[in-house]
Order: sequence, then C-alpha cells, then structure tokens
Amino acid sequence: MSGSIFRELTPEWLRLRFLHGVDLTDDNGLPYPDGLYARSLANAVSWMESQLGIKIESRPGVVESHDGEMKDGEAWWPFRLDERPVQRVSRFEITYGAYPAAELPISWVKTVSNRHGQIHLVPSQDNLDSSFVYVAGLPIIIGSVFQPRAYVPGYFQITYDAGFCFQNGNVTIADGVASSVVTFSNGFGFSNAHYGVEASFVGAQEDQNGAAGVYVTDKTKTGFTLNLDTAPSGGAVALHWFASDMPANMVHAVGLKAALVPLDVAGDLIVGAGIASKSISMDGLSMNINTTSSATNAGYGARVGQYERELKALMSSLRKRWQMTNISMV
Repeated sequence: MSGSIFRELTPEWLRLRFLHGVDLTDDNGLPYPDGLYARSLANAVSWMESQLGIKIESRPGVVESHDGEMKDGEAWWPFRLDERPVQRVSRFEITYGAYPAAELPISWVKTVSNRHGQIHLVPSQDNLDSSFVYVAGLPIIIGSVFQPRAYVPGYFQITYDAGFCFQNGNVTIADGVASSVVTFSNGFGFSNAHYGVEASFVGAQEDQNGAAGVYVTDKTKTGFTLNLDTAPSGGAVALHWFASDMPANMVHAVGLKAALVPLDVAGDLIVGAGIASKSISMDGLSMNINTTSSATNAGYGARVGQYERELKALMSSLRKRWQMTNISMV
C-alpha cells in the first residue's frame, strides 16, 4: 500500500541510525517518550521542505489554477506548478467565467521536469480536429478571431499529485526459497525506477531460519525482487520493505536534523539536569565525574557539532539540485 515517510522514519529508526550509544533516559532511568523523537522528525521534514521549496510527504489531488495569456500559446503553454516534485498530472481543464469546465485530453500534458514542476500543453492527435480551437464551447486558443481575449484569469485548472512516493509492506519468503517478487499497489507508481528500497527481517534478528542478508534486484516502475543471501531452512521468514524515490542524502539530512534535539536533551542530563560534575565520597573513598556539560555547552556537544557540519555540507549539495532560482527584471 502507499504510505508516508513517517512509516519508516520512526522514533526507532532515529535511535538506531543517529543516536546509537547515547543514554536516552531521564534522571529516573525512564526512556524519553517517543513523542520527543516523532516531533523532532516532523520538524526536520518541515524544515527541509522550507529550505528547498519542495514537498516531501505525498500530496495527492492538488488543484491549482493558472491564468491564460495569448502569448504563452506560442511557447506551448508553459506552466510552473507550485508544489514539487510533481509525480503525475491527473486532470487538465479550462474554465471561462461561469461556463462549465471543459476537460482536455491528458495526453496533451507534457511533463518536462518533475523536479522543477515544469509542464507544457502540447495538443496531440487525441481529439485534435475537433478540439484545437474549441473544447465544449470554450476557446483553447484564447485570442482567436472567434473570441479575441489576450488574457483570461484562472483559465487553466490543473489537478496533480505532488511530493515523493512512499510504499511499504511485508512479504513472506518460503522455506528453501531465496527470493520474492514485490509488486506495487494499483494506481500508485514511481515516476521512474530510480527509487531506493530498504528491507529488514520482521521479528527476532538472531534467528531467521538460517537466512542471511537481504538485497534488491530487478527494480522497475511496477516493483522489484527481494533476495536472501541464503535461503531459509526450517521455516519461512518475513521481511518488511520500504520503497521511496526520496534521495538517500535527503533522508540522511532529515535524520541529522531530527537528532539534534534528543542529543541536546541527553547532553543536559548526562549526570543529572543542570549538573556538570559530580562527586561521591564514602568511608574514605571518593569518585569524581566531570562532563563537558556547562551553562553554554551540552554533554554531547562534539556529536552535535559533527552532525551540524555534516548537515551543512549535505544541504549545500541539496540546495544546488532542488532549490529554484527565480529571476525577475524591471
């Protein structure tokens, strides 16, 4: 089934990938609540969207209106959609005042760049003879001799799916079998086969009936194949998989950003809230514990600093690829 990035970027994912070795308990030895990590992940995703001007979570059925200008027809009606990346355009209509909307053949829509949200309207052979000038009484070529209009506000209405694609599920590989084909759900597909897949064993990691590692082959727009290094013996094994066309370096950057808040909290509580050093004496024996915590520095400041430097380097490359440059002249 189709899913959300938060089906995979869970509190457990954040703890295992970015907070390994950190004491994630409070003064009473209780683990931090999952809400702390979940909120950090949500804020990191929102921060990434604002930094790059993109949408990460899938947004199906976005409806957007664009004005129609006669001069744009000479360039095959270019449109820059507001939300990107664009997965697919599902409906394209023209509207004129109080007239009912007229739907254009979806084959006329040419997606030039999913990443930049750039599409064009290029009439094809579908209904070309009857629809080139008028569609259901509405002029597709505004400014024609039949209705001379150089500009019509809100003339085009476009329905499309934006954001990255996410799918996840479970698959069982039978005893003695080393692979299984996974097919994506109906009505959902990636814009291309350049997506990543992560797979892991469901349940105890210590005993998987002799099965070893998992790897992916035969990726297509409709699915992929999960393979085991060693076929299980003594029973079937269950695997969980998560597929996404969100770039791996962007996922890593989200994890780095989300880890900063738990690290700050943990650093403040290494030996107790607000305590930088601790001494214990008993029967002539003493023990002193000093940490790097201070009024201006957290206990895990070194790791925080490393994550911030790594995040800065990653964001530089991500901005070059994903940020849009808008130029205007007066």
